[in-house]
Amino acid sequence: MSKKGSKKRCLRLTGLTSFKEELNKIINLGDALKIEIKPEHEFYPQGYKNPTELQLNKCKLKTLAVGKAKELQDWWLIKSGTTPVWDIVCEAEINGQAGLILVEAKAHKIELHEQDKSDAKELNRTQIKKALKEVNSIFPDCNLSVDSHYQLANRFAWSWKLAEMGIPVVLIYLGFLNVEEWKDRFKDHEDWENILKNYNQTTVPNKYWGTEIKTNKASFYPIIRSYEI
Repeated sequence: MSKKGSKKRCLRLTGLTSFKEELNKIINLGDALKIEIKPEHEFYPQGYKNPTELQLNKCKLKTLAVGKAKELQDWWLIKSGTTPVWDIVCEAEINGQAGLILVEAKAHKIELHEQDKSDAKELNRTQIKKALKEVNSIFPDCNLSVDSHYQLANRFAWSWKLAEMGIPVVLIYLGFLNVEEWKDRFKDHEDWENILKNYNQTTVPNKYWGTEIKTNKASFYPIIRSYEI
């Protein structure tokens, strides 16, 4: 287990007894979005006591019934393989619907370039390309690819797919600030947001951040936030 960077901060954050309250503060969308994180809502990881990070097609969250988890897997993979692994997943009620808060966390600039290309092979790679092509067809100004900015591509694509299945999503790109062990750390929120937008604008245009993106069944909300812990 990594002792540095974003993983360490995610475990610290989710290990707080006030984690759900802190997560609500991080989201901070006010009246624009009604979010309730109830005592019975599950989240992962759960600090150092349970550092499990989830693949949504393999988890047993109540929000993702078995049929929906299988639908996700079949959409993304042909045969056994790894689907996106999320830094933090938390169940929530989002505008009255059972939904998910999904967090992709970064603590320094180099982390943005991790998983820049998919390592899926053969049939799975073909299936992932098909899934990304489907999302690109709906958002023609996006350029979701297995060959560049892949992690951002799969985060955006999975958020859309979940919403299309009737599960609203808040997708948070979370920058941890002033991480002392890294020289290329983010100094403040503006620094983090500028770095992220400059990096991702050729894949997901900046206009999508901070907006409600609707599907026929639910919406997803990609937002950029920062936190210091």
